[in-house]
Amino acid sequence: MDTSGYAPTNAIHKVLPYSDAVLFSLKAVNNTVHRKLTGKDNNIILANLRLAASLGTVTVRYVVIPGINNSHADIAALGNIINNLPQPVPVELLPYHTLGRSKWDQLGKAYSLTGVPPATEKEVEQVRQWLKDQNIITIH
Repeated sequence: MDTSGYAPTNAIHKVLPYSDAVLFSLKAVNNTVHRKLTGKDNNIILANLRLAASLGTVTVRYVVIPGINNSHADIAALGNIINNLPQPVPVELLPYHTLGRSKWDQLGKAYSLTGVPPATEKEVEQVRQWLKDQNIITIH
């Protein structure tokens, strides 16, 4: 199952037994940043992450967005969440890119990350190192 985790907890609980593994996308762990990116709080998302990790195999997918969710404080908070899950969970680091921007233009919608550059390999590597320093396995 591939999910953002934004769903009623009982719905997540119902589908997890039928999932071999969960790819769980986190946009940001800071609630203010998450609301800016998605328009939604991340409280239910983090609760559903804990539930998913308690019931099965989970990989967290984290898009590294320069200047938005990749500060040392952001990654320390991410590490704290990951390290407090019921079982070890790897983090797949995905560099932010602008390839989907044209879809927003075609829909006539404002693209909230206008002006944000794609993540560099160096920026992703820094995040990987900060997570490694917290004993978190990364995939990249």
